[in-house]
Amino acid sequence: MTVDPVALQNLLKNVAYPATKQRLMEEAAQRRADEQMMAALAALPEKEYRSTAEVSRDVIT
Repeated sequence: MTVDPVALQNLLKNVAYPATKQRLMEEAAQRRADEQMMAALAALPEKEYRSTAEVSRDVIT
């Protein structure tokens, strides 16, 4: 699955970290993320993320 890292950064730039996967998905849904972005977030491991950069690493790898 290919996700634009810049779009991901923009989508999650105002999230208060640390944040759980569930919180990231809620924030993305509130910001009307597209299906591809929601699927990428749904595929993330269940853990607490400390930054948007950490989310990007897990989405892209």
